[in-house]
Amino acid sequence: MVIQSLATTDRYKNNLIPALALVGTLALVGCIAYRALRPAAPLFTQERRWPPIGPCDTICFDVLTGTIIPGKGRQNRDFFQDSDIVQKEPIVKTQMLEKSLVEVRYTRHNKAILQQQARRACTAATAAMLILDHRKTPDLFQVKTRNLGNASDELRDLEKAQLRAVAVKIQKFSELQNAVKKHGSVITGIGGEIGSHSIVVDAISTDTVRLRDPYHGWEITVSKDAFTEKWDGDQIKSIVYVSKH
Repeated sequence: MVIQSLATTDRYKNNLIPALALVGTLALVGCIAYRALRPAAPLFTQERRWPPIGPCDTICFDVLTGTIIPGKGRQNRDFFQDSDIVQKEPIVKTQMLEKSLVEVRYTRHNKAILQQQARRACTAATAAMLILDHRKTPDLFQVKTRNLGNASDELRDLEKAQLRAVAVKIQKFSELQNAVKKHGSVITGIGGEIGSHSIVVDAISTDTVRLRDPYHGWEITVSKDAFTEKWDGDQIKSIVYVSKH
């Protein structure tokens, strides 16, 4: 009887050990899956920021106050008023680009948000955001030093990052909407309080437009009416996107 009991105990142990190992493995997989699928905790809310003065920017010196005024004497201005903004989601992740002081932020939409690093370097920043979206490395020299630019500069930035970029002239808002639906995020010119500007449009719904604005360095959703008012005010109607083919 003793010998039989010991044999039974050994069989029990032999079955128990694999079972415990299986349970531990399943628990570990469950924890990993939970952490991967759960929404990231917000780090902080998005607030308006204004671009720094870059090494190639035009500046004015006010001799009466002893202050430096960027951009041909223009003070900081708000691009899209608070009343235009429908949604402004919190930042859930940040990273610093290697060997630079350029911060990239992300909301739950996981699109790179980059503030332009000079007063008139919006085209370099919009191209850099698309480049980061495709897990490529942008030209940080251009990001920090560009002074004005156009769609040709954005195309060159994207192609330098080994991406196939396309520029198309359009006339109607419906064409912009179709391009975003077909190609994903697109760069487009826009007018408004700060003059001609470049932004990234990520999504367009019936009543809203979600965009990344390098001037304030944030991702916001604005009303469709507020967007089209500024977009219609820009004389150059062109979009730049990364081709999937």
